[in-house]
Amino acid sequence: MRFSLVVSLVLVACGGDDSNKRLPDAPPLSDVPLDTPVEQDPPVTLTITNLGVPAPGVRVYFVNADDSLVLSVKTDATGTAKVVMAAGGSVTALNPFDEVVQGGKIDTDELRTFAGVKPGDHLVLTRTATDFVTFKLNATAAPGANAYDVFTTCGTATISPGGGGGGSGSPDPGGFLSLENCHGAADVAIVASDINSETTTRLKGLYHPNATVVDEGTVDLTADTYQDLLDVTFTYMNAPNTSFSVLHSPLLAHGGLGPFSIDVNDGVGTFHEPDVSATRAVVDTTLFATSRHEVIDWGPFTTAYVLDMNNLLLPEVIAGPSFNPTTGKVSWTEAAQGATPDLTVAAIRVRRSEPVLRRWHWEIVAPYRPGEVRYPRLPADVFDWTPIVGDGLTADPVTSAKVPGGYDAARAHVFDILDRSGSAGFVAGASGRVVIVQSSFLDVSPQIRRTR
Repeated sequence: MRFSLVVSLVLVACGGDDSNKRLPDAPPLSDVPLDTPVEQDPPVTLTITNLGVPAPGVRVYFVNADDSLVLSVKTDATGTAKVVMAAGGSVTALNPFDEVVQGGKIDTDELRTFAGVKPGDHLVLTRTATDFVTFKLNATAAPGANAYDVFTTCGTATISPGGGGGGSGSPDPGGFLSLENCHGAADVAIVASDINSETTTRLKGLYHPNATVVDEGTVDLTADTYQDLLDVTFTYMNAPNTSFSVLHSPLLAHGGLGPFSIDVNDGVGTFHEPDVSATRAVVDTTLFATSRHEVIDWGPFTTAYVLDMNNLLLPEVIAGPSFNPTTGKVSWTEAAQGATPDLTVAAIRVRRSEPVLRRWHWEIVAPYRPGEVRYPRLPADVFDWTPIVGDGLTADPVTSAKVPGGYDAARAHVFDILDRSGSAGFVAGASGRVVIVQSSFLDVSPQIRRTR
């Protein structure tokens, strides 16, 4: 917390014995001691970390809500920039991760803007390295099975009969798996199925916690035995008349297992999965209509999940988005019905030909306002980033979300959440719910995808 020193200047009369008498026009004597600290608002701070180390020298703009500049500065040796500013302004980082292509130039500049910031915010932008690992998995055969799906806390895969340690003549399944961010260990489950031309019948399940996973290593599960599968049912009440799918992830020591994926018909679906004795789970429901809707619930594990969707979903996006360079806004048209979101993430792609060709992608997170997000006007000290008539302009799909704690709780980490884990990255704490709507469902994967 920052303080300033207040120095009191007291005028006193000269001469005579009444040396403490005030002049007639002097203000009353203050009871505040000299050098008393006066509290100021805490600063707004942005810290940028790139592949585990601070990112110095990144240009950062702190701008008031009326577009007046507070500070244009580069991050220091710790990757940090900060300033005291009023609530409601914005913080923008230019090329926070400095992605230089061949030839030493940035092909497309990247701007990230946090709008609606408040004093005391400690905003973060973080790029982490992906830890890839490839290893051999061996298991034993399950009676009647001809297919084996593998679910881990760092990805999913399949293994095939004959691929195990017994060789191609053996029914034992095995194969090489390539997974991400296992960090040396994973919880592993296998679902053994009988697949023919018409049906898939899941037969048995195997679960092995805390397997050691190292690159070019082997995970041997041939001593593990298969058990009966656990039936997990999903029931949706007052659901829209549209198709939707469900991902179920039991939460284990090393993260979410799977996920297990099912389709829901007439509001009901069932998945047969290994009994992993989980106490908590995540249920990620995605609906496909004019917009793409997503509901993520996490909390105690249950074999009978029920969700009443009455007044739950956010307003349908029925047109747009588009960017207007005159108003500086991305706008779209929403349906009148729906719960009120807390925040919106929007992005534009800009191409300017004169005086030289330059492209930039500008992403913004802002407090929700129905049908619009306004971009700040940035200084032109590096380049004039404000889109103008004549620029090539494209608006990416716009995403709004209702999150635990509202925008104040999510603002500092929104970009990190979406960069690392998609919408599943909002999962934190013992229980909670996130509701999302995206203006385009062309990407039908069950998470918000980065728009870069």
